[in-house]
Amino acid sequence: MDIKDVEIGQEIIVEARNQVDEIQFVTSVIRKEENHNIIYTSTIEHEGKILTFDTVEARVLVEVPGEKPILFRGAKIIPCKGENQQKIYRIKVDGIGIEYNRRSAFRCFLGHNTSLTLEDDSKQYRAILKDISSTGFGIVLTSDVLPPEKLEIGMKCNTTINDRIDRFNNVNIGLQGTVCRVTEVDGGKYVCGCELLLRSYEIDKYISLKERINLARKQMNANAGSRYEPKRKSQ
Repeated sequence: MDIKDVEIGQEIIVEARNQVDEIQFVTSVIRKEENHNIIYTSTIEHEGKILTFDTVEARVLVEVPGEKPILFRGAKIIPCKGENQQKIYRIKVDGIGIEYNRRSAFRCFLGHNTSLTLEDDSKQYRAILKDISSTGFGIVLTSDVLPPEKLEIGMKCNTTINDRIDRFNNVNIGLQGTVCRVTEVDGGKYVCGCELLLRSYEIDKYISLKERINLARKQMNANAGSRYEPKRKSQ
């Protein structure tokens, strides 16, 4: 796939990272220069300022209905102005895109009760936060609480990790994502897979801490089960 195949108005995912931080956000294509592998997109702001990416490694993910997303590496992102002087991004990529396994990152199982909110909908839907990774999260819902047909690919959603790991660590992290897949399971349940809009060190730190504690507990249980207890002599 070439970047020139991306349609005007189509949403894409931009990922950028340096040695310390990584960010991911969804934007949309405003126009393109097919002969130069260049697209122009809307900008994203953080704390009132437009993010710039002149010193980071960036890449672009493009959704393909019914197929794996396409990844373009080596993206050059430069802020500029459009025809009516609005600020936009000029994104140039090198070469053609390749298929990308979105959730290749390690998934940390949670199984926590939570609530899910959708864009343009203030209602909170009961759900279970199934797992979390550095790139996304999985939510388990039931059809009677939220019919799956109300979810659309690309729809923005929000939920929260609220986990008292131990007496020293009480974690509360807000998660903002976009729906990337909906998979039915059984008993009226289905899993909603979501791509994180913004990745953060806070999430990676939580996953690392959670896995260390889970591993320690498993080891304690294994040791407890393997203790030698001498048999009592029968009277």
